Amino acid sequence: MQHMVRLLYWVAALVLTSVMSVYAYAQTPALSMVRQPGVANPATVLGFTMTSGGYAHTCGRLSTGAVYCWGANDYGQLGINTLQRANSPQQIWSLPSVATVSAGLNHTCARTEGGTVWCWGDNRYGQTASGNHFDALPQAITKLPPVIKIASGGNTNCALKYDGTVLCWGESITPGQSDFAVV
Repeated sequence: MQHMVRLLYWVAALVLTSVMSVYAYAQTPALSMVRQPGVANPATVLGFTMTSGGYAHTCGRLSTGAVYCWGANDYGQLGINTLQRANSPQQIWSLPSVATVSAGLNHTCARTEGGTVWCWGDNRYGQTASGNHFDALPQAITKLPPVIKIASGGNTNCALKYDGTVLCWGESITPGQSDFAVV
C-alpha cells in the first residue's frame, strides 16, 4: 500500500493512502509521531479525494465536491458558522460543489469547477478578501476573476488565472487590504 505524507507545519501530518483513506497524526514533545486525540478520532476518514491542512485544522474534498473540515476553529476556518472546535469532519453546507480546497494558517479557500474562489476564516491580513476581521462562513471572492488553481500558505493565497497570470493576496502582499497583487 502506497502512502503519501504531507507535513503540516512541523507538528502534524496527514497520510493519504492509495485507497483514499486519511489518517491524522501529531508530534509529541518526545518527537514521536502519535495519533492526535480528538482530531477526527484518527480512525480512517474515508472518501476524500484530496485534503489540505492548516496550522491546527484540516479540510477534505469528496468526489461529490462536498467539503468537510475539522480541528481548531478560533477564526471560523472550518466554515461552519461557529467558532467552536470540531473533533470530527463537519460538512460546509453553505459552500457550492468545489474542485479543490486549500488551507492556510487559520483560513481556508476553495475553487469551484467554474473557477470561482471562496474563502473563510482569519482575515486579519486580507486572506479572505472580505473586509471582515474573520468569516465563519465561506465568502465568494467576487473581485477575483475565474481561476485554474489556488494555493494557500501561512496568511497568503495565490491563484493561477486562465491567462497564466498569478494573483496573490494576504500578508506581505497587501497587508490589511483585499486587493490582489500580480506576481
